[in-house]
Amino acid sequence: MGGICTYSNDAKNKLLNVSPRDLNKFGAVSEQVAKSMLEGALNAFNANCGISVTGIAGPGGGSTQKPVGMICCAIAAWDKIFTKTFYLKGDRNENQLEITALTLESLVTLIESQTKQRENLIEG
Repeated sequence: MGGICTYSNDAKNKLLNVSPRDLNKFGAVSEQVAKSMLEGALNAFNANCGISVTGIAGPGGGSTQKPVGMICCAIAAWDKIFTKTFYLKGDRNENQLEITALTLESLVTLIESQTKQRENLIEG
């Protein structure tokens, strides 16, 4: 359906409806914000499946609490939303490629699982 790339907190708020309260409380790199970003994208595109990613790919920008390579994701398929934090060890390009593969694989797995559950309900 589409995609939104939001680096700033202001863009996350304006384009994805992530609350300033959550951004301040948890930080932009958090599972809570990843979930809010995903919910905002699902609403914006009237979609039922999607992925959001927020993190510190590198080379700089990390801290002791949130090091370079910390990437938080949310994945949705219909009524299921899962979040996960990854700690990757590559350079910026490697981290971006790895998180893309991880989240896409996770979305496919979730869609397959949800499809089987729906089929079982129909056959049921």
